Amino acid sequence: MGPRRSMGFKRNLKSQSILVIIAAMSIESFFVENGSPGAIGTYVFNRMRLEESQGHPKGKLRVLAEAYIGFGGEGIRQVTERLNDRGVAVRPDEAMLKRLSEQERERLELNYAALIMGAAIVTIESSLIERRFDSEQMVALINEALRPTPLPKWVVQDRQELLSAEKLKAMNILAGEDRTLGVFFEDRGFAFLPELLKGPLVQTNLMPTICERLLPVYRGQAKAVLGI
Repeated sequence: MGPRRSMGFKRNLKSQSILVIIAAMSIESFFVENGSPGAIGTYVFNRMRLEESQGHPKGKLRVLAEAYIGFGGEGIRQVTERLNDRGVAVRPDEAMLKRLSEQERERLELNYAALIMGAAIVTIESSLIERRFDSEQMVALINEALRPTPLPKWVVQDRQELLSAEKLKAMNILAGEDRTLGVFFEDRGFAFLPELLKGPLVQTNLMPTICERLLPVYRGQAKAVLGI
């Protein structure tokens, strides 16, 4: 599982069902609009009601993670549309990166990282229930969000990974200690992730962005939503 070609971002460059992407939004604007515990709580509550009314009841963490997927995908679309307007060919290579402003690089990196982080959270949560990691689920979530963009879609190689009893036990202990599941993006939790998930997360070169720029905000939002 993984992207057809790595985005090539470096650290210093700054579904499944109903992923509703709101126009003119991005992960940055999502953070601004939902920067308080009350705001993010209201957002998640309203989304849960909508999903349930459409026959797709979901938990709080799933709804929050899907927001990162949807708003991240919309942020990517906005940046790539502006590049097209300037006549910049949107390809994940060094030639494109050299023609981006620092702000454009940062926005593209942050929104792509948010998309991947959200998809990873959804599939980690599912893995703890199903006792197996499903690459197809994660790829479907990512590709649905990337569909309106010119960026390469992900492909599935190995579809599933059964979790050993030892790994599942360790993951459940960590999830019990950190109900936001943010621990799995840190060293002590990352080590216990399914191999089919660890590889793509590393290959994107976006783990520093996830850990440094997204995880602190996500944790605060998730704790507010979960009431912890």
